[in-house]
Amino acid sequence: MFVLGGASIERGQSAIAAQRGQQLESGDTLVTGLSGRMHVRMDDGAVITLKPDSRFELTDYAVEEAPAPAAQAPAPAEPDAPIVRTRSNGRAFMSLLKGGFRTITGLIGKADKEAYQIKTPVATIGIRGTHFEIQLINGELFLAVWDGAIDVLLPGGTTSFGDGQQFSFGLVNDEGEVTGFDEPPEAFGGTDDTSTLILGGRGESEGQGNGQGEDKDQTDQRRPVEVASTDDPEELDRDDDPDPDPEPDPVTPVATGAGPYRESSGFTTAALSRAVVIEESGDVTGFVAGHPDGAASYDVGTAAVTNTGFDPNTEIRWGRWADGVATIAIEGGATENLDLTSQSLHYIVGPTGDEPVLPITGTASYTLVGNTNPTDGNGNVGVLGSASLSANFTERTVDSVIDLAIADTVWNASGSGTLTDDSNLFSGTYDTVSVNGETAGNSGIFDGFFIGDGNNNGTPDGAGLIYNLTNGTDSVTGGAVFGEPSP
Repeated sequence: MFVLGGASIERGQSAIAAQRGQQLESGDTLVTGLSGRMHVRMDDGAVITLKPDSRFELTDYAVEEAPAPAAQAPAPAEPDAPIVRTRSNGRAFMSLLKGGFRTITGLIGKADKEAYQIKTPVATIGIRGTHFEIQLINGELFLAVWDGAIDVLLPGGTTSFGDGQQFSFGLVNDEGEVTGFDEPPEAFGGTDDTSTLILGGRGESEGQGNGQGEDKDQTDQRRPVEVASTDDPEELDRDDDPDPDPEPDPVTPVATGAGPYRESSGFTTAALSRAVVIEESGDVTGFVAGHPDGAASYDVGTAAVTNTGFDPNTEIRWGRWADGVATIAIEGGATENLDLTSQSLHYIVGPTGDEPVLPITGTASYTLVGNTNPTDGNGNVGVLGSASLSANFTERTVDSVIDLAIADTVWNASGSGTLTDDSNLFSGTYDTVSVNGETAGNSGIFDGFFIGDGNNNGTPDGAGLIYNLTNGTDSVTGGAVFGEPSP
């Protein structure tokens, strides 16, 4: 999904440079350099982020398709490269040889936890549907469980961390001794204060899912998720289950337009959502947002959810609706159709929880970690070449730069904006927008949010941004996700 810095794939006796969109094979070894990162999406829906200076082997990975009934018609092709997220049968045996990674697990291992294992030089990790992180440092294995639970398998017994256990953080030293922590160890931005030594023991809690809704009833994959808002949320009633399974971490949609609603020159986007519907695959298929005539429920309708992505470090999702007709149910009974045949509706969704308290002094620069492909109102899809975001928390300002190519034109935009008082939101304008070098008559806007608990010296962990550029005739829009702040 994403490559930053030096990263390669070792396949057999050869090594090839890692590139976005590249297909991996069972047996591949993924390698990142001292400043490299790699985000990988697996066929069962799992997402893996490799940290710098890591070696990670896909020892034996396979998703086994169940045979289709004889009378079943062939399924229509997906709009992008097909991703299997409906099969829990298969196997995922992997090895961390060096460095570290963070992951949200997929469907493999949910039905049969013996089908999922990660070997390290120190211990073997088993899972029960989870979001966790491990790091090898000087022969010791540090671990953190952010959701769900993991089992640490050693010759002397099994120790469990996470939901239902005494600890969610710990380490295993080179002698196989297991130590639990009350707080994230220093390897994950916390402290290294040791609590109690725990050896052996196995928790029986099955956790609360893997952050992708795996525990949700397969017959009802859509569900509303309430999020914080200053207004009364307008609930999307899509879940008929009177007693649903525990929800995974809910998410907070972000402002994707300046003001309650914006529509111009083939660009359509809806602003700050107060509820969101997420498929088991992680795709956003509905939300509540503003409209000129009041609050409205947006539904994907016959449109496709495409160009999706997820960053485990910031827990931000992104994607766009395209190639169909979405529906808008306006408060009071009116309904509108939103034709996305030749345009797209882009979204960025961040994790829920308390909004980060932004620092009152200092600056930070952020690195692009994911994005949707820019689109215009003529059905064209382009490529985001680069994007940057920086913040001056002392002056309460943000700066954004976007460079993209679409339909034989190159767009370059730079501008600044301000942080909204007492919130994590920001918005601004692009003061300079050039199209193939010409600047006359061009303009642009952007809106976004900061997210994260500020382990980086109080600096938010990441940000999401939606931009819209226009030359007066055509409009281009897209989304960008930023992380890895440099305070």
